[in-house]
Amino acid sequence: MEAASVRLEGTVSDRLAGTPVAAVLVEAWDEEKKFGEVLASAVTDKGGKFVLVFEKGVVEKAFAGRPAKVALKVFYKGTRLAYAPSSEAIELAEGAKPLALVVTVPAAYGGDSINQHLPAELRAEVEGLKKHGTKVLEKLKNEKAKAAFLENPAQVLAEMGVPLSAQLRQRLAAEMPPKSVITPRAFRLLNGQIVTPKIKINFTKGKEK
Repeated sequence: MEAASVRLEGTVSDRLAGTPVAAVLVEAWDEEKKFGEVLASAVTDKGGKFVLVFEKGVVEKAFAGRPAKVALKVFYKGTRLAYAPSSEAIELAEGAKPLALVVTVPAAYGGDSINQHLPAELRAEVEGLKKHGTKVLEKLKNEKAKAAFLENPAQVLAEMGVPLSAQLRQRLAAEMPPKSVITPRAFRLLNGQIVTPKIKINFTKGKEK
């Protein structure tokens, strides 16, 4: 190679959301696995972009006259991810076409949502209910429907055609329906103690401008 180094650029995006993924580690290795050290590495920026820089000396040492073909390894928070297009060998050459890697980010790292800490079966139920969220919210704009929902949420959801598992029906039936949307709810702690939160609101007069 005549150039001092070869650059290989690309982007990493999430398969489901279609958005760029930051903080992804991309490593390039000898595709034939004859050279046991990483050839180049880079971390994606906020736009999911990365640039791998292959120094001439490293490439010559690694391939020693062999075709300079590399394979990529992609990591997110220590977890190695598969990516598409499939991990076929990439030949190093000046002016190489930018790579577009599509990965599936593990659910455990998909955000700070409380859903990620739920059991798999309950998380699946929540995801199923989210599909009907717009319809439910539209229905609850009606005061009578809202009152009925507060009294018996399972029945109202069933009448709307929202599928509920037997387990979720049991959970809803076990809870005492709130009298209004602002009534404090009681919570039972692990030691059996029942705690009822109280909210105190103070109104103060602001300074006149």
